[in-house]
Amino acid sequence: MNGLPTPAFLFGTGLDEWALFGAICFLLFGPRRLPEIARTIGRTLEKLRRAAADFREQIERLDVSEPAAPSPPKPASLPPEAAPRDRAGTTGGT
Repeated sequence: MNGLPTPAFLFGTGLDEWALFGAICFLLFGPRRLPEIARTIGRTLEKLRRAAADFREQIERLDVSEPAAPSPPKPASLPPEAAPRDRAGTTGGT
């Protein structure tokens, strides 16, 4: 061991694990379908990256300084005829 840290790839797997994974994929899908599958995975990942970037931009564009919409009035401030009725049929309040 030379004391240098070995690079850890995706999910902490090394080069030998990725080579084994590639060999298994090559055997399962064959040399003709493998480029098509890789292309599909690449396009899907690119779409996900774009969607995440668009979402991040929309969140950053939100203007927090705008006042929020007024909240609905509290039941105590409603006139007695508009107050919710309890089960006995009387209006809430005094």
